[in-house]
Amino acid sequence: MKSLIILVAAVVLATQAASAQTLDTITTKNQKLVIKNIVVGKEPLRLQENAAIECWMLQIDYGQMGAYATFWISTATGEVLKMQEYFRGMYRYKIKLFADNSAEAVRIPKK
Repeated sequence: MKSLIILVAAVVLATQAASAQTLDTITTKNQKLVIKNIVVGKEPLRLQENAAIECWMLQIDYGQMGAYATFWISTATGEVLKMQEYFRGMYRYKIKLFADNSAEAVRIPKK
């Protein structure tokens, strides 16, 4: 439930402004957790071969032992397409997979 609340806040924040920064407070049973959300940039997320989708990059600082997550959120749809999370020296990735003929992807000319 906690991660769902964070993700909803992340999508709303990324769609508002590129330089926005907020602090979200989540109260669990025994503690209060303050999470820092920062839009760190905007870049095309490369897909298969020569396709990309323009995305906001949102970073969430969990405030525990250097733990953070970066989300790539589509500027067109607000959909989370990729997540990279760092915790205790390890990375975890979640990536949305697309069919080769995805209509949402923008084709990039080959060099």
